Amino acid sequence: MLGSEIEALSFQIIQEEVSFSQYDRYEAEVVARVIHASADPTFASTMVFSVEAAPTMVGLIQSGSRLITDVKSLKTLINTASTICALESSFPPIQGKTRSYAAMYHAARKFGVKDTIFVVGCAPTALDALLDLDDTFSDPPCIVALPVGYVGAAESKKTLLETNYTYITNVGRRGGTAVTAAAINALYKMATGVFQLKH
Repeated sequence: MLGSEIEALSFQIIQEEVSFSQYDRYEAEVVARVIHASADPTFASTMVFSVEAAPTMVGLIQSGSRLITDVKSLKTLINTASTICALESSFPPIQGKTRSYAAMYHAARKFGVKDTIFVVGCAPTALDALLDLDDTFSDPPCIVALPVGYVGAAESKKTLLETNYTYITNVGRRGGTAVTAAAINALYKMATGVFQLKH
C-alpha cells in the first residue's frame, strides 16, 4: 500500500472505532490526528478546546502567522518556515526558573500575541511562562499545549483551562511532541482545505 492509502485507511478505522460526537468538525480533525499519531483512542475523551479555537487557529495559519515552540524537536516535526523554537533564541536566565520557562517567557515578550501561535509539547514550565504573562498580553494568546510529564503537566494544563486564552490542550499527564505536532499538522491540513474525517 502507498503511504497515502495507509493514512486514509487509518483514519477510516479511527472513525469507525471512536466517537467524535462531542466535537465540531474542526475539533474532530485535531483529535483524530492526535489519535493517529499516538494510536491511543482515549485522547477522544481528554482533548479540550476553547470556543472557536480550532477555526481561529486555522485562520491564523492561512494568514501566515508564526509558530513559537518550546523545543527544537517539536519545531522539526512541524517543519514550516514560520516556526521558531524559543530555546534556540538568545535569552537571559530567570532565577529559580527552568531554561524552558525563561525561553518561552522572553519569546512571548519579544513577539507578542499578534499573528502568533504558541506551541508547547514537552515542557510544562514553558506553558507556565505563558500563564504568568497573562497581564502583559494585549489580547488572549493562542496556545496549543499538550506537554507531558509526571511533574507539572496536568497542573499547567488545568490552569490553562481557567484562562480566557484561545487554546487546544488535553487533561492529564499525557502528551508530548509527537501528539502536539499532530494537532498542529491537523490545523495546517485544514488551512489547505484537507479534512480527513467523513461527515
